[in-house]
Formats: sequence, structure tokens, C-alpha cells
Amino acid sequence: MAKAKQYLRLRIGGAEYLLPGATGYAIEQRENLGGVEDAAGPLVAWRTVRGRRQPAYALDGALRPAARRDWQRAVFIESSPGQGAGFVADDVHMLPESEITVASFEPLGSPPTSAGHLFGGAWLADKRVVLVFEPRALVAYLQSLEGA
Repeated sequence: MAKAKQYLRLRIGGAEYLLPGATGYAIEQRENLGGVEDAAGPLVAWRTVRGRRQPAYALDGALRPAARRDWQRAVFIESSPGQGAGFVADDVHMLPESEITVASFEPLGSPPTSAGHLFGGAWLADKRVVLVFEPRALVAYLQSLEGA
């Protein structure tokens, strides 16, 4: 896992995660995104970048697709220029590298995406473990939700 200068701390459905700050991401407010008419499923919005649409999905704390209508912001990760995907976050804020120590972490079992495991690190905070996303794998996972 590459060393990040800062991390984005995310709360998703009551669970906390970190996203390395070196990742190309954007935080968008709901009113700046295109809505989905039938938001009964996990696809809740679209962001248009360079003429291409990027989907945003609602997830629960275990990162399973969830139907949600009460969200206010989404985090989008670019996998390449104009390409990527996003997810709804309940809370986001930056943490400087000096406040945290991330250790390497390799989940057991087969990777759930062709880009590898969703997590590449972990941070012990207040006697609980906060997992650190592996951005390419997270985008691959989000893109696999299309049609979910």
C-alpha cells in the first residue's frame, strides 16, 4: 500500500473506513448530482465527468448494496480519466498522516474483485480497527454492482 499524506475518514452505514488521500477522488453534494428516477435499489445518482457518467451506490456498513433515500453526499473515485464510481457516505473528513498509523493488512481468502482485495491496510483507533480501502479494488467492486 502506498504511503498517503492524508486520509479521508468515511462513515458508511455506521461503519468507519479510510481512503488514502493520494487517491483521485471527489466529494459531491447530492444537489450537484443527477438523480435516479427509480432509487429503490442501490444506484442513487450519477456524476458526469468528461462526457461520461459515473454511478453512485448506496451501501450499508458491511458494504452491501442498500436502498437509501436519506443521503446528502457521495464520494467518487476515478480509476482513469472520466472513469470511476462512487458511493454514499454519511460523514467525511480529512485526517493528516501525523494523526494515524496504518499497518499493512491482507484479508484472508480470494480477492472479491479482479483488482484484488477491498482493503490494503488497517488503523487501530480507540480500541477498534478501521480498514483502509484499496482504491482500485473499491472501484472494481462498485462497478460490479451495476444492475444489482
